[in-house]
Amino acid sequence: MTNRAGTPVQCVLPIFPTFVFFDWYNTLSTAQFWDSILGNERHPLAGPLNAALEDLFRGRKEFVGAWMRGLVTDEQVIDTLNLTLPRGYNDDYLLRELLRNCRNAKINPAMSDIVRALRDRGFLAVASDNASSTPRPGC
Repeated sequence: MTNRAGTPVQCVLPIFPTFVFFDWYNTLSTAQFWDSILGNERHPLAGPLNAALEDLFRGRKEFVGAWMRGLVTDEQVIDTLNLTLPRGYNDDYLLRELLRNCRNAKINPAMSDIVRALRDRGFLAVASDNASSTPRPGC
């Protein structure tokens, strides 16, 4: 990083004696991929998507691991789900919903209070999967 004068700028972080790691899934948030579809039983893709995700997460763990490490794209995962979109849905619907749901993932309010309470006493880090769609600030 450089400043306006073009000289390097050094970032200084406070030194904390304590590091606290929070896991994203089922700790900070219980949101799941495609929650907006799966949580709406009247959605035409709810049943087929649920079955496809069951197969994905239970039957293809190595593939999911590669996705979480960023070696497989969201688009590649969606392609392997072999879902037929209802008439009138754009081809990128599942990708847009995945990204929207990740961006809007809610944080457990109780955990939010804990994070706030620890913020000034330790270095806080979120341990999450490395998928390109993994919830992160602003996305």
